[in-house]
Amino acid sequence: MWAALLDRRSICLTDAEADPRYSGTPGNGHLAMAFVPLVSGRGPQGVLVAHRPRPQAFDRLQLRQLEALAVPIAETLTVARLLVTAQARPQVGTCKGGSPRARRPRRGD
Repeated sequence: MWAALLDRRSICLTDAEADPRYSGTPGNGHLAMAFVPLVSGRGPQGVLVAHRPRPQAFDRLQLRQLEALAVPIAETLTVARLLVTAQARPQVGTCKGGSPRARRPRRGD
């Protein structure tokens, strides 16, 4: 449910199979669903999805708990993506072994 990410607000469906906004597979047993946006300081990261096999399974407290979990999850995804990007870049000033090249101090330094 990308609407949660686009609107940056949580969405709860009490009966997903009867809700026209849900485009999942009918009969999969996901009646109650919660969609919580994962947004970090660097923008949208994804959507946290929780589901239960019975209608009206998520109350306000449970939704708030999911929203609280979404914050560190979004930040973790951001850090992971930054690390992957950094590892993919060629390292400048490294020796063949991958460790940083030590610079000898020059006179006057």
